Amino acid sequence: MLARDGVPGASIVISEDASPLQLEPALELRRVLQRMTGARLPLVHDAEATDGPVVLVGESRLTRQAGLPTDLSGDEFIIRAQRDRLALLGHDALLGDDPSAARDPSRSKRGTANAVHAFLADQCGVRWYMPGRLGEVVPERAGLEIAPCDIREQPQRTYSLGAMSRDDWARRQLIGSSVFIRHRGGHLWYSLIPEQEYFDEHPEWFALFDGRRRREGNHLCTTNPEMRAEALARLRAIFDQGYEWVELGQTDGYRRCRCDECEALDEYRIDGYWLPGVPADRVHLFHDWLAQQIAHSHPGRTVLIIAYGPTGEVPQAIDHFGGNVAVEFTHNPQWLIDRWTAWHDRFTAYVYWWGLYQKIGFGPKSSPHYVADEVRRMRDAGVEAFYLCGGGECWSTEAPGYYVYSRLQRDPTPDADALVDEFCEGLFGPAAETMREYFDVFYEAAERYRALSTATPVVGEPWIGQPREVSEIYAECFPLDWVDRCRSLLYRALDEEAEGEAVEERIHYFIDGFEYVMYTRLCYETLARWQEQPSEQTLAAHREAMQRREDHVWAIQHRDGNRAGDLPPVFSAGRDVLLRGPRDIYAELYAPLEADG
Repeated sequence: MLARDGVPGASIVISEDASPLQLEPALELRRVLQRMTGARLPLVHDAEATDGPVVLVGESRLTRQAGLPTDLSGDEFIIRAQRDRLALLGHDALLGDDPSAARDPSRSKRGTANAVHAFLADQCGVRWYMPGRLGEVVPERAGLEIAPCDIREQPQRTYSLGAMSRDDWARRQLIGSSVFIRHRGGHLWYSLIPEQEYFDEHPEWFALFDGRRRREGNHLCTTNPEMRAEALARLRAIFDQGYEWVELGQTDGYRRCRCDECEALDEYRIDGYWLPGVPADRVHLFHDWLAQQIAHSHPGRTVLIIAYGPTGEVPQAIDHFGGNVAVEFTHNPQWLIDRWTAWHDRFTAYVYWWGLYQKIGFGPKSSPHYVADEVRRMRDAGVEAFYLCGGGECWSTEAPGYYVYSRLQRDPTPDADALVDEFCEGLFGPAAETMREYFDVFYEAAERYRALSTATPVVGEPWIGQPREVSEIYAECFPLDWVDRCRSLLYRALDEEAEGEAVEERIHYFIDGFEYVMYTRLCYETLARWQEQPSEQTLAAHREAMQRREDHVWAIQHRDGNRAGDLPPVFSAGRDVLLRGPRDIYAELYAPLEADG
């Protein structure tokens, strides 16, 4: 019995020399249990005498005396409840014993935090649907008694990094890493042979194009033996820091070297893009050589080679990568994945599902069903880890998908519909059914966008995606009947909610995201009318629509400030980006007004 009628029934015990990896989960456990039961459990060190039941958080003198396992690895954890004792512990480690690494999932293994949060979710019914106080749902209980159990678990992902991986919400969802990994988004060349450090003295190490060696973009001449030796020395130095995995990838916007030695290695004759059927073997050969050398100097470590752009295609000049190599998919049509899985056997995925690279900008891009299907498709291909490029940027339009993704990182088997139902029931009370219907309608737009923006790769032709104008996307993805149905459902949900301010605030939060999309859509509608029939009247209508959109952005950001700590920002972007879009994709909306002065 942990608590009854607001009175503690046990003490929380941590090691006298507990690190942040044990102390923070212990404090989190006490906070949530107090919110649940009204009882504030004492927190004591293992050197102190304790009477009565105990909750052992993290490894300590008492866990060792109890004979609890010490052979845990990765960020594996144990939950064991016996008479008068509940143990919540896992494998905890910091890269280089650096305390600052405790908040960095790539440099920390947080098994004890996993144990605490899995216990609160599985045994206590706590849910973290979104970041912030209003995203946390804690059931109230007069008493909390834990039945005997003995659980040992490693979350199924090796890692989930990138966007959404560093905040408190991610940690509570068991998003993190079981390995120490240096992953900076796919482009190690920038720091492996940085042009600002080497170009002046060694221009021959860098790519030859437009008739001369160039420093712009940090593109390398992969056949230069001195550059290769220096790259190997620096890669070994990274592994010497204690990293178990290191991501290895060319710089973004790749420009190939035109020297005779590089050009002789493959038939890749473009720059930057993935060329289906034609790999840039000059890069694959360089990366493979580095991986072979690391296998000798650092056995048991993993080189993560990104399959992106010029390296997206399966190598032709190499029989196979070594066992110390994992390949990270970025281009993922099933036929390409099938070719990779027939050629190699270790994979991760670099995911653009929620990034703002797509032309839709802050509109809904991925339905929860699409997210679940993709996670499981990647798992079926042998993918063991995910790096998110984007995510957490659009909580008010993507939250159910974020939640589904997070739950499937621990266990990829739950049904997406059941998880979205749980999301709605937990956050919206009596309005849950209507909000579920709203999300079903809202994500019809995401499915239309997905179909509209999906391009079919053609062997021998550079893959650049589906060229669609933003105005075309908004017209096809957000028809007027869609707007009317979404609005009707949201305001019906407001009428139905009967559980007070928290539910109402959550619904208003999703209204803010929907109305941003609606006002943007309206601006494209008035722009189209002006383009079809330029006049003072159509220009005035467009100007009015643009002002309403700007006023809404101001209002969103004002409300974000008032509810900071309660909910994440509606969109995690500044005012100018919200108005003009990522990469200025909404600039067309301003053209008539700027021309008019």
